[in-house]
Amino acid sequence: RGENLPRTGTAGQTGIEKSYDGWLRGSDGETAQMFDASGQPVRSPYLVREPVTGSTVHLTLDGHLQKVAQDAIGRGIQIALNDRQYFADSGAVVAMNPDTGAIYAMASYPTYKPTVWVPPYAGNGRVTDPNNKLTPQVDKSYAGSYPPGSTFKPITAVAAWMSGLIGPGSTRACTTSFQSPNDFSHHTFNNWGPVNAVIGLSKALEISCDTFFYRLGDQFYDRYQAGSNVFQQWIRKLGYGAAPTVDVPGAVSGVVPDQHWKAHYPPFVNGPNPSIDTLWE
Repeated sequence: RGENLPRTGTAGQTGIEKSYDGWLRGSDGETAQMFDASGQPVRSPYLVREPVTGSTVHLTLDGHLQKVAQDAIGRGIQIALNDRQYFADSGAVVAMNPDTGAIYAMASYPTYKPTVWVPPYAGNGRVTDPNNKLTPQVDKSYAGSYPPGSTFKPITAVAAWMSGLIGPGSTRACTTSFQSPNDFSHHTFNNWGPVNAVIGLSKALEISCDTFFYRLGDQFYDRYQAGSNVFQQWIRKLGYGAAPTVDVPGAVSGVVPDQHWKAHYPPFVNGPNPSIDTLWE
């Protein structure tokens, strides 16, 4: 496994290369050569130790799908920027087999060319994005810590269904805005579009209605006030709060807010959205 790596040797620094470096490397061979006083070689070199080939690793990644995913992020961000959504500056795509966990594509944007680490470029500060403010070397697909956004709606839906908040035939209002009666700051949570209708769960997921799910979240908060952590329990059952089981280093676990988190991580007094914390008071 290449434990005898010389001090001048190079090793995988991140991702799969780092995880499997010891298996892929094998062992170096060694030859000996005699030289005369002037530094000229004498006789032919001879083999002292045969090199040993490292193991072979077969990835589940699909090269074509990986490129499609990487290109899609860039195109999506460009579309958002053209629409003056200037906060859209990074993203990630993961395509996997839900039955086996095999990952077919894992793309992160912005990215960089691995050659920036190869001399003479290594260490010259070129691993930056054009705006010099992001961190391309952080893989957003497993090492970034970001709010999940609308991808969290199916999690809320499962938790609400399994805990009895909703069921067959249940409906909620999908309005242009929502104010929680539990929020004494009276913050207005807006929907993504001008929708005003009473809809069921399947339609709410189809059109990604924000206020439908805000109402479900508010009902979960009512249970939270009564001492129930059923929402957090379902969030954890569905994988949040634990690092993904990928064989690359640096994966983060994320946070599932509950009473323990609230007690140990007090809110920012002048945070960007204090009403979010008010919902937990």
